[in-house]
Amino acid sequence: MSEKFTENAEDRTVSGCEIAASYFERIAGPQPIGATFKSAINLIVTEIARATGYEIKHSRVEDIWRGEARRIDWREMDAIRDTAKAKESRDARYLADLAEVHARLAALEEMALGAAAGRPAGPRHAESEALDVVERVLGGGA
Repeated sequence: MSEKFTENAEDRTVSGCEIAASYFERIAGPQPIGATFKSAINLIVTEIARATGYEIKHSRVEDIWRGEARRIDWREMDAIRDTAKAKESRDARYLADLAEVHARLAALEEMALGAAAGRPAGPRHAESEALDVVERVLGGGA
């Protein structure tokens, strides 16, 4: 018999398998078009092993995700939950890094446009470094 947890104020109970399945969806994330269920299972198994060192079998992940498992061991649940949290943390760092890259690109564009218009855009050293980067990225210059 699986343990039940209260999900919300409507007093609907959720089994440990349902909770684990929702964690699996977070771990697997959006899959590319044409991806198979098996590829998502492989990704989940790999991520759990990488994040926690816990070895979970492919068939076990499939049983839990399909709701066919009778119970979930606390070690399994800890590994699944920790992996989902680690993935969410990695995703948040990625989005923050991406925002920083966009901000830096915008600053470089502004510096390059200012230099092209003959306006000083800050300290000469920083401007020349920024222009060197832009030239390298665009394939111009030396």
